[in-house]
Amino acid sequence: MGFRYRIQQFWQGISAGALSGDQKTIIRQQLTPSQWQLFQKFSSNDQQHSFRVWRRLKESGVQDIALLRAALLHDIGKTRLKVNLIERSWIVLGRKLWPTMSSRWGNRPLHQARWWEKPFVVREQHPLWGAEMVQSVESDPRLCTFIKRHQDQLPNPESRSEDEKLLARLQWADDLS
Repeated sequence: MGFRYRIQQFWQGISAGALSGDQKTIIRQQLTPSQWQLFQKFSSNDQQHSFRVWRRLKESGVQDIALLRAALLHDIGKTRLKVNLIERSWIVLGRKLWPTMSSRWGNRPLHQARWWEKPFVVREQHPLWGAEMVQSVESDPRLCTFIKRHQDQLPNPESRSEDEKLLARLQWADDLS
C-alpha cells in the first residue's frame, strides 16, 4: 500500500463517526443476533471499515452470505486487545522496515510479548482470535474459515478452490477499504 493510501486510512481512523441508523439496520439484517452483539464490540472506526468492506463486496455482486458476514466480522479478533491509532501506525512502519522481525514479534504468545510487540501480536493473530470468537456464537464453519484466513497468502488464481476465490475477493475489498 502506498503513502497516499496510508494517509487516507489514518484520516478515516481519526474522523470516523458512528454508523448511521440506516447502516446499523442493514448490518443487523445481515448478522444473527449473537453476531450483531460481537459487531457492537468494534470501535466506530472499525465498524465503518467493516461496513465499507461489506458494501464494496455487495456492489461487486457478491451474494454469498458467509462471505458478506465475514466482511462485517473479519477484524473482530482485534477487539481482544485494543490497538490505538499510534500503535497501528507503528505496525505499518514496522512491517515496512522490518518485515521478518515484525512477523516474529507478532507470532509470540500474547502473554510473552513485550508492551511494544503487542500491536504486532494483534495484527498477526487477530484472524485466529476472530474465528474463535465467531465460532463461539454458533456460526457457519465457512464464515469462521473466511475470518481465520483473511490475511493468508493464497495459491495462484488458477489453482484456487471456490472458497479461496471468495476469500481473495474479501482480501481485495479489505485492502481497498
